[in-house]
Amino acid sequence: MKRLEYIDILRGISIMGVVLIHVVSMLGGVEASIWHIIFLGFTRYCVPMFFVCMGAIQLRKDRELDIHKLYTKNIPRFLVAIFLYGLLHKIIRFFLGQYGKWSLGELLLSYPKKFITGELEFYFWFMYALIPIYFMLPILRAIATQDHSQKAVKIFLGLWMLASLINGLSYLAPFSFLNTWTNGNQNLCTVYGYPGYVVLGAYLGEKEFTKSQRHVIYIIGGAACILSIVEQAIRVGRGYGLEYTLFDYYSPTTIWLAIAVFILLKYMWRERQVRKWYDRILLFAGCYSMGIYFLHTIVLLLLQNWLTSYYISWRPVRSLGDVILVFSITLLIVWSMSKNKYSRIWV
Repeated sequence: MKRLEYIDILRGISIMGVVLIHVVSMLGGVEASIWHIIFLGFTRYCVPMFFVCMGAIQLRKDRELDIHKLYTKNIPRFLVAIFLYGLLHKIIRFFLGQYGKWSLGELLLSYPKKFITGELEFYFWFMYALIPIYFMLPILRAIATQDHSQKAVKIFLGLWMLASLINGLSYLAPFSFLNTWTNGNQNLCTVYGYPGYVVLGAYLGEKEFTKSQRHVIYIIGGAACILSIVEQAIRVGRGYGLEYTLFDYYSPTTIWLAIAVFILLKYMWRERQVRKWYDRILLFAGCYSMGIYFLHTIVLLLLQNWLTSYYISWRPVRSLGDVILVFSITLLIVWSMSKNKYSRIWV
């Protein structure tokens, strides 16, 4: 089956956004300044976009889902990849002297438990979030593909967006009483979690939008992005610090930004006649986005003492320079691994 190139482009752009946020966060390049908030605001859709793209591919009506292969090959290989890359991170941190008096033997003995409990590097949370989604794919596929009228899909997405709205409102003082629905016993995460993004991807991938509909969605997505940035800037200005309120992945602002970006790239790529050199880079990055996710933090760990040119004094530009360097080196490593049939399966 022919690959959907716009999905690879979306993944390529999203993985670049992830690298940007991790570089800025780990190096503290712009701290909690307005530039950090702007960087976060324009890239909050990146992680959810991977779930959206998964739905657009795995839940396609013209694509067969091999359940036996999913449970006996794909998921086990994914778990092994998490285990090996997580172990590699730990070993590198050990030789960088980041574990104090721990011996290598103690580190290795404690690792299996940390792997099972998910106590790996902070950015591995995304991998653990993917595990239940993989197990749920046959169920989500049944919702998305066996309902030809898409009524069930629309009901599912409607409830999901309602739950996300309750979640977003609960952060505002007048509606703070709603946080019992997001943090209490009646937790709505079971409704508005990442499966919603997967079903959303299936819907957006199949649905055709008119030009006027697309323009309305772009306006809503742009307004959502600006609103979340302004809200965070006000909170930081008042001394509350950087908090993931409207930046939350389940916030309506993040959802609408993700919808707008998905539709924008879907139609822009379809109408584009000429492919540029950077399109090939994004397509490759999209094809191997998982390998880039695993490896870019290793590159960052190894280079963090040498990154950030002191010839550039303005932090936002300096941080972007670091992002380009980390992304380029990671891309080169992944490209080298993709050329070998044994290492290709791990990127």
